[in-house]
Amino acid sequence: MNNPAASLEYGAGPIVPKKLAEEKVDVAIAGEFGPGALALLKAKNIRAFKVKAGTNVCRAVDNVIRE
Repeated sequence: MNNPAASLEYGAGPIVPKKLAEEKVDVAIAGEFGPGALALLKAKNIRAFKVKAGTNVCRAVDNVIRE
């Protein structure tokens, strides 16, 4: 999926949770979430999981599935 906020330097927080909700995503995994993005994800019932930067994607997904 394309990130509609990828080219933005600031203000991406509201755009990404909206797009994830439209795509019926229920889990987001990232190295970092801003406080605004976390609140918006929670409002959209999307669970946020923070992983260490550089974590292998497959490993990150496996860790989320185990939780």
